[in-house]
Amino acid sequence: MDVTYAATGSNRLRVRTVRGTIDWPQRIRTIETLAGNLIDPEGMGAGHDVRGFLENPPAPETPASIVIDGAPIPATRMDLPNRSGIHVEWRGQHVFCTGEAGLLDSLELRTGTEPDFTRFMAEFEEYIARRRAEG
Repeated sequence: MDVTYAATGSNRLRVRTVRGTIDWPQRIRTIETLAGNLIDPEGMGAGHDVRGFLENPPAPETPASIVIDGAPIPATRMDLPNRSGIHVEWRGQHVFCTGEAGLLDSLELRTGTEPDFTRFMAEFEEYIARRRAEG
């Protein structure tokens, strides 16, 4: 699942859930990293070489925690001048949260419920219908 929360046209907070931690192939392990999730998409679009960023991130990962379902869970965090990120392994999934440092400081996550997914699917179907109508 990839959920992006946006305000005033800019991505302020992004939460990504990535394939499980069990039997995770090595080639995916090298792509889905905290540093990789902090790459600036505008820089990629401008043709900047991001390999150096991935091989030698500009900041260290530090121990952190994030509250999920009311309990603090051990995580790692990376803070860059213009964005920050948290990586947590939770219930067999890699979860990456990226955005403004202040938002991550107070971020709490919770497990999705059946009504959440029902609402999400209805909103997604409405979005698809609008896109088709626009041509």
